Amino acid sequence: KRRVWIFGVCFGHQLALRALGAAVEKHPSGREMGAASVDVIGGEMQELLGRSNLSVIENHGDHVVVSAKGTIPWARNAHSLQ
Repeated sequence: KRRVWIFGVCFGHQLALRALGAAVEKHPSGREMGAASVDVIGGEMQELLGRSNLSVIENHGDHVVVSAKGTIPWARNAHSLQ
């Protein structure tokens, strides 16, 4: 079984996971826009990246509520899963 690591933010992330069966909804706190700090929550990914935090640019008002079956979230911030 082959594992593929994908990092997505904003609409592309939500669209890809929705296509895989995830639940995506409007975020109750509204939009997240601009530079954001994202925590890497998977130990294996922290080891691969050599860090536990990333800085990314984001612009979205929706969020993934429940990830798709067979996927493992590996990054998040206070606003949502990444």
